[in-house]
Amino acid sequence: MNDENKAGPYSIGSDRWPGLSKLTEESGELLQVIGKILATNGERQHWDGADLQERFEEELADVIAAIRFVMMANSFDIGRINERAERKFSQFLKWHEEQKRKGVKFIP
Repeated sequence: MNDENKAGPYSIGSDRWPGLSKLTEESGELLQVIGKILATNGERQHWDGADLQERFEEELADVIAAIRFVMMANSFDIGRINERAERKFSQFLKWHEEQKRKGVKFIP
């Protein structure tokens, strides 16, 4: 492998925080789709013809894959991460139900 094709720090294949650059890239792509959803006031179709729900699902999957890779490649404590994620998820569900009970309405 010549130096042009050698993995740089933070990239897949490196020995310094492998996958971090890929996670950043995939997160940015997800944020682009979220920006389009916000810009279209939540419409599924973007004016460029893209199906935003489909794109959102694809980019979410890419971010999940990048997160999984970063956790594995960096020998993170996956059990501890999953425990915290479950606690956070439970909190989000609680907040969601509280808001629904309050009858929060969104103005289009």
